[in-house]
Amino acid sequence: METNRRDKPGAVNACQSEAGFTIRRARSSDRKLLVLLWRKLIEYHAELDPRFRLQPGAERDYDHHISGMIRGFDTAVFVAELANGEIIGYMVGEVRAGTRMWPGERIGFISDAFVEERWRRCGAGNHLVEAMENWFQRERVRSIELYVADANPISQAFWRKMGFGDYMRLWRRDL
Repeated sequence: METNRRDKPGAVNACQSEAGFTIRRARSSDRKLLVLLWRKLIEYHAELDPRFRLQPGAERDYDHHISGMIRGFDTAVFVAELANGEIIGYMVGEVRAGTRMWPGERIGFISDAFVEERWRRCGAGNHLVEAMENWFQRERVRSIELYVADANPISQAFWRKMGFGDYMRLWRRDL
């Protein structure tokens, strides 16, 4: 899947200055780049809410985690890649079994989604969602869930645009 979306005429941004991108499944060789993108995701959220700050050893743990997600049976990792091989975004999803309340229902869960800032609003996020939705459909998933940080209105707006909405809210109280 490729896109060459162009924004308003005369506007200078990554959408106009670069060729399009391709969405593909992540490979083990992408791990180090995915860890760097994940770090940017966490740092961005830490600016919004300090509870997201990186802990010692977190990158090593995420490297192990993403390796398993790339190789997993009920998991998928997609990347948005430029023609020059640069990865500008990624998305991680998995199929979860139903609960006692909804036995037998297979639920898709998107745990990570990130696009480099200069590539936002160029269609990469939309195409990553489309690729993940297609994979979930092939896996016989009937609904998709994800968490959105309460302090991140940009992410909330994106997911609402993608057709997601409030279902349950995770509340937290630190002790």
